[in-house]
Amino acid sequence: MTPKLFLPGLPCLFIVILNCVSATEMPRLSVSPNWKNVKPISNSPALIDFKEAYYTQTLDHFNYRPDSYKTFKQRYFINNKYWGGAKSNSPIFAYLGAEQPITNDLVVAGFLNDNAPDFKALTIFIE
Repeated sequence: MTPKLFLPGLPCLFIVILNCVSATEMPRLSVSPNWKNVKPISNSPALIDFKEAYYTQTLDHFNYRPDSYKTFKQRYFINNKYWGGAKSNSPIFAYLGAEQPITNDLVVAGFLNDNAPDFKALTIFIE
């Protein structure tokens, strides 16, 4: 094959290889799957500062029939140790968990816990 015939096909070959390689890894926005089996430490500061609470939540938010008003207790954890208060315009950091227990995420989701003191933020983890 001569170089003159090979060069026009080189960009096409590059695009095909690039598409094949980039499709092999799916980007993730959640906590790393390697952290799913982490056992929370009962005396961890991240767990001591949080208070567990429940909110009565409507099961179906999109239907207004009488039988759709069933409720369940939605669990959340709140930490107001560093919160500056509403009048000081301090932020609220909220972590929306997946459909699984959130107790492991309290320890491994470090962004909220690490930045709450600097921003004087209220931290909420919703299961």
